[in-house]
Amino acid sequence: MLTVKTVADRLGVQVHAVLKWLHTGELAGVNLARDAAGERPRWRIPEPALSSFLAARTRQPPLLRAPRRRRPVETLEFYK
Repeated sequence: MLTVKTVADRLGVQVHAVLKWLHTGELAGVNLARDAAGERPRWRIPEPALSSFLAARTRQPPLLRAPRRRRPVETLEFYK
């Protein structure tokens, strides 16, 4: 289980970004505080949750498009 600071250091972001991901549900974590409302939250992030979070956020390669078909070129004769 990783702490919020450890995850922030690994990803190169601030602690506030990791806390935001935890609160929005983008990143799964466990609050180890006895009382979630009264005590300061102590979040722990499991390694598999971090791996799935990173997999969901990595960019996918763009889809390859079919090559464009060119129209036949018709030459216009301006000067006759």
